[in-house]
Amino acid sequence: MTNEAIGGSNASGAAVPLGFLSVGLGGGLDTEGPTTITDSTFVGNEALGGSGNTGGSGTGVLLVGAGFGGGLDNESFGFAAPLTISNCTFTNNQAVGGAANTGGLLPGDGWGGGISNFNGVTATVTASIFTSNQAIGGAGGAGGNGADGLGGALANVLGASLTVSGCTLTGNQALGGAGGSGANGGNGHGGGVYSDSQSTLTVTGTTITSNSAIGGAAGSGGIAGQGMGGGVYFATGGVVCLDQYTVSNIEGNTASTSNNDIFGVFTIC
Repeated sequence: MTNEAIGGSNASGAAVPLGFLSVGLGGGLDTEGPTTITDSTFVGNEALGGSGNTGGSGTGVLLVGAGFGGGLDNESFGFAAPLTISNCTFTNNQAVGGAANTGGLLPGDGWGGGISNFNGVTATVTASIFTSNQAIGGAGGAGGNGADGLGGALANVLGASLTVSGCTLTGNQALGGAGGSGANGGNGHGGGVYSDSQSTLTVTGTTITSNSAIGGAAGSGGIAGQGMGGGVYFATGGVVCLDQYTVSNIEGNTASTSNNDIFGVFTIC
């Protein structure tokens, strides 16, 4: 597949349907119900958030101008959406946040260059390969910070559950967006995998090498964003389990700030 999902630009709203304003969901495929995918290839897809959007300050707009799941996005709106993937390949997909977005939660973020799994859903990924995918935060407008790039290959966020087994993640990137004039660069977290404080992650029999997490460039007078967890990033509060094989094979990754291979706490499965 080579496709694009593109959010609109220059919109505003204090309350919009589902809490999403100008987001790009699933460059190759967006799943919102029970789905099984086998022996498939996702190449060169892009989920691109819109630019110049303004969300309200309340709870009516949750996500503004973000890009979720360059290859595939899996999310739920109040019903079960289990996803099963096996023997698939994800290559050169991008989740890209739009530029100069404000308001809402994490405006302009890019989540999951290969797959984004979010909002209470469950996914299982087996015997699949993720190569050269990117999660890219949008650039900040004048005086605005750059947005975050989270999970170059896989992002597991907002109360989701993800199980990964027998996979290979190589050459993926989480890249923070550039800061606007006088502002800071965005963060790049989890070049291979990002899992947030609300979610559950299990990884076994998996190799995670040569991935990178790079903070965004500072605007004039600002500071560069953080690049942490070149291999994996586990936010405080989440539940993460890795087997010993995976721990031994998270290696050779890089991060612009710290924790080249692993950031965060986990238990051994």
